[in-house]
Amino acid sequence: MEDEQTPAPPATPPAAAPPIPARREPEAPRGPLGVLWHEWVKPLGTVLLVVMAVRSTIFDWNDVPSGSMRPTILEGDRIVVNKLAYGLNAPFNGPNLDVPFIGVSFANPLDFLPGWSWAAPKRGDTVTFWNPTPRELGPRGGPLRPGETPAENPSSGIRMVKRIVALPGETVEVIGGRLKITAADGTPVPVVYAPNPDPDVRFEDRGGVPVEVQPFLENLDGRVHAIHFLPGRGNYRDSPPYTLADRDGLADDEYYMVGDNRDNSRDGRYYQEVGHPVRGRDITGKALFVAVSFDGSLVRPVWSRFLKGLGGAEAEPGATPTGDP
Repeated sequence: MEDEQTPAPPATPPAAAPPIPARREPEAPRGPLGVLWHEWVKPLGTVLLVVMAVRSTIFDWNDVPSGSMRPTILEGDRIVVNKLAYGLNAPFNGPNLDVPFIGVSFANPLDFLPGWSWAAPKRGDTVTFWNPTPRELGPRGGPLRPGETPAENPSSGIRMVKRIVALPGETVEVIGGRLKITAADGTPVPVVYAPNPDPDVRFEDRGGVPVEVQPFLENLDGRVHAIHFLPGRGNYRDSPPYTLADRDGLADDEYYMVGDNRDNSRDGRYYQEVGHPVRGRDITGKALFVAVSFDGSLVRPVWSRFLKGLGGAEAEPGATPTGDP
């Protein structure tokens, strides 16, 4: 009996040779303009666009050049602003666009972009907003009247920071720098003043001369913050009750702002004079705290103000003091 032969296994086909990659043509050398665009302008432009979008929609940081909010916010403070406190602003919103790091500002062609609101600002909030005054005013800074030569208003559309004191539908009057507010239903809004026994700021520079301020605590409907007055009458100390030609009080989307430096602040009293109140759509965010602060130069930091909150004084004021501050 013959032995059966085991069939040989099929031959393994030879492995296919790896594909030969297509030869990459060498990139043409870039000229100076190409190198500038790809290595500098394009990456830096992308960073600037991202930073500008974040600053206009999520959070922002603003330099404060003036003392209208003293003693809460001082000149040289850099405040952090929550842009989502009251709603979502469209990227690149507002009448002006600020280019970070280089200090350039220009009129914004995208100012028509809408936003979305989910919360109303509250009385006592420190907020940032676009200056509502028009680009042209009268020759003395007041409202432009027929026949007058218009004067350019450099403050129009710039970012401001003040405190909200009156809400839509309310009537507000400023008497001797103090607030008298009436709610929409006719009831008075409680505002109580008392001397501040431990002020952060005791002097203010007025034309190179240090002037002792008069520090007070203001209890604004249960929210307490520090303010101060200056000896003598400052600018816009008083204002009549907020009224318009066809109605009394603030409209449904209007807010009344004042500075804590009550005698040295161009605020709602001035906006009232020129007939351009702050509207809800002008408000851009809620100021949270001072991030850093410098005394006139980056080499002179004011360490005591780093990460300082803006909540105001904690002490509860007592009875309204007598006498005009």
